[in-house]
Amino acid sequence: SAPSIFLTGKMSLQTTTLDISEGKERSPIPLQTIPGKRTPTVPYEYCPIRPTPEEESLEGCGCFLSECESSDGCPCNQRARLVSADPTPRFECHSSCFCSSPSCQLRRTQSPFLDVIVRPVGGIGFGVFASRMIPVGVFIGEYVGELVTPAQAQLRFKQYHGVSNYLMVYRENFASGELVTTYVDATSYGNFTRFINHSCSPNCEVVAVRRSSLSSPHMCLFTIKPIPFGTQLSFDYGSGVSARPSRGNLEPLGGVKCHCGSSNCKGVLPFSESL
Repeated sequence: SAPSIFLTGKMSLQTTTLDISEGKERSPIPLQTIPGKRTPTVPYEYCPIRPTPEEESLEGCGCFLSECESSDGCPCNQRARLVSADPTPRFECHSSCFCSSPSCQLRRTQSPFLDVIVRPVGGIGFGVFASRMIPVGVFIGEYVGELVTPAQAQLRFKQYHGVSNYLMVYRENFASGELVTTYVDATSYGNFTRFINHSCSPNCEVVAVRRSSLSSPHMCLFTIKPIPFGTQLSFDYGSGVSARPSRGNLEPLGGVKCHCGSSNCKGVLPFSESL
C-alpha cells in the first residue's frame, strides 16, 4: 500500500524577491509576482538542505568507479535488499563513501531539479510550476524542514491551527511489524518544495530515501507522470489515506478546503488523526 503522508497549510503576508532561494541553490528559482498585489506566504528561512546535520550510523562504500548501483559488493546497494518495508525503502551513498558524487547513480536525490518557477495560485498562495517539460521518474527536490519528535509535532500542530502549517507526517510499515513515522516541519525552515500544493490527482509522489542513517530518511519528491511546460507540480498530502469529506456548507473536517479542482477531488485536504 502507499505510504501515509499528511501535509496542510494556510498563509500570512510577506514581501517577495526575484530568486526565492536567495542564491543558495546552484541556479536561481524565479519567483513571479503580480504587480501591485501582495501574495500571501509564511516568513521562513530558505534551506537547500536539511537545517540539522545527519548522524552517520551507516557504513560508507569503498567504490571508486561510481558503479555502486550495479555492484553486488557495494554496502549502500545491498541495504535495499536487506530491509523489507512498505513502501520499498531506497538507500543512497553519502559523505563517507569513496564514490564520485557527480557520476554515482546512487546519489539521485542529491542534486535537485531546479527548472521550476514559483508563482501565485488563486486562493491558496503560491505554487510550483514546470519551466520546461519534466519526464516521469525525475527527482524534483527534497521536502526540507526540521526533523521533529511526535510530541513536538503534536504541539506545533496545535500552535499552527488557523495560521500556518507545513508539517509532513510520513509512515512506513516494516516487515518486522515496526511502524516508523517521520515528522518534517518546513514552517520555519524549508526550500521551494514547501510551495508544492496538494492534488487528489497528483503528478509527483514522496519517497523516503536513506543515506547515512536509518532513523532519519529524506522525504524526496519524484514525478510519477510527464509534466508539461507550465503545469503545476503537486503531490497527494494524504497518499494512501482517504480524506474525511466535508458536510454540506459546514467547515471541512480537518480544517482546510481542497482547491485542486481535479475530477476526483475529495473536497478537503487530508488530515492526520495522530496530530
